[in-house]
Amino acid sequence: MQAAISVAVTKKAFEQAYRSLKRGGTLVVVGLPNDELPIPIFDAVLNGITVKGSVVGTGALC
Repeated sequence: MQAAISVAVTKKAFEQAYRSLKRGGTLVVVGLPNDELPIPIFDAVLNGITVKGSVVGTGALC
């Protein structure tokens, strides 16, 4: 895939979305679990993968 959007709050969903990307792909992360999400940085750099976060909610939540 050229792009994936991860809205689930599990590591497994994040990892599946990341692995689905082709070279130069973009992953947008909307759902954020409480634990850390590992990004294989060596793989991301060599394959030109972009990971972006997206804040969802209202100003009242900030």
